[in-house]
Amino acid sequence: MKNYALNSDHYLAPRPNTRRRWGDSRLQLAATAATAAIMERYPEGLVIDDATRHLVRTAALSPDLPVAIQGETGTGKELLAKLIHSERQKSLGPLPLIPVNCAMLDSELSASLLFGHEKGAFSGAYRKTLGFVGQADGGILFLDEIQSLSLECQRKLLRVLNDGSYTPVGETRERCVQLQTIVSSTVSLEQLVRDRRLLIDLRMRLFGIEIFLKPLSERREDLNALVELFFAQQGIELGSDTEAEIVRRCSILSWPGNIRQLYRSLTTMLALARANNDLPHASYLPTGQFF
Repeated sequence: MKNYALNSDHYLAPRPNTRRRWGDSRLQLAATAATAAIMERYPEGLVIDDATRHLVRTAALSPDLPVAIQGETGTGKELLAKLIHSERQKSLGPLPLIPVNCAMLDSELSASLLFGHEKGAFSGAYRKTLGFVGQADGGILFLDEIQSLSLECQRKLLRVLNDGSYTPVGETRERCVQLQTIVSSTVSLEQLVRDRRLLIDLRMRLFGIEIFLKPLSERREDLNALVELFFAQQGIELGSDTEAEIVRRCSILSWPGNIRQLYRSLTTMLALARANNDLPHASYLPTGQFF
């Protein structure tokens, strides 16, 4: 049985360093010195350039600075936020990372979800809660897809991002947290301000470290590394000709869903090959342009 896990960016990725048999056991697919070398080359499990890696380390060492990660869907924004968290833990030890899907905050309960509430604060409030902000105290609050955040919720966050103060629903006593804020967006924050989808006051509070992730269509030179890393994470070593043909086939596709779509397609390729009692090869990849 293949050993898959749903990773942080919502595509199926394999658990590393696992051994497995393919089809009728004609081929033993296992991690080798070659795949181990690839994993050592990309210890974060991400193919990122040195400039981005430097910004990640700077963000991890600067907990007082907010971080804005911008890029198209599927470029790995949440993975990068988790990498910043991992880098901080190397020097500071365990600390929370609280991811928040901003789209879910567009409701009457948004204040409760963000700031917590006192027991009995409203109908159905049967127990006291901390809220996302309280849970992130001492760590990182990750506001994913901030372009989906309602203006009302943005106003509620201004005080938190200014000095860490907030008041839970149903309480009168002000509380204070120390946290680093990371936001992600598929649209530039400046464009969101121009479109009146982001408060300029919130944009001012988010000035800090900014990381821009290029779409896969502008990273053709990284396709080989991305494919190599995918199979290394699988613990699979393909022949050089087979891998080169897979990369060639991938290079002619548009990949509007970026790395998430690429890895999902490679995962599907493996599933189709297994279903046909066959070895993985490029003919199992999509053949046409997407969208």
